Amino acid sequence: MADTHLEVVLNVFFDEADADMGIEYVTHLLPHDFISFTKGQFDLVIPKDLWPTAITQDLIIFLQPEKIGKLFRKLTGYSLKETGKILFESY
Repeated sequence: MADTHLEVVLNVFFDEADADMGIEYVTHLLPHDFISFTKGQFDLVIPKDLWPTAITQDLIIFLQPEKIGKLFRKLTGYSLKETGKILFESY
């Protein structure tokens, strides 16, 4: 059993498994194919009392698509389309 996505792809690479679940990015580290099962979305929840803090505001600026996109444009298998989008605010 693999504990990390890298261990998953190494198990397949060394014929210890025929297939396994992992993230696309890691499969490109070795010559492997990747078949996508589904797409996942991860949301960040910030308590409203932390919203006005400097560190939270810096994080929000960092997560803006034009900033984070430059850093992660080569991160295969991830969509940054919804990154930085604020879904709900309550004060």
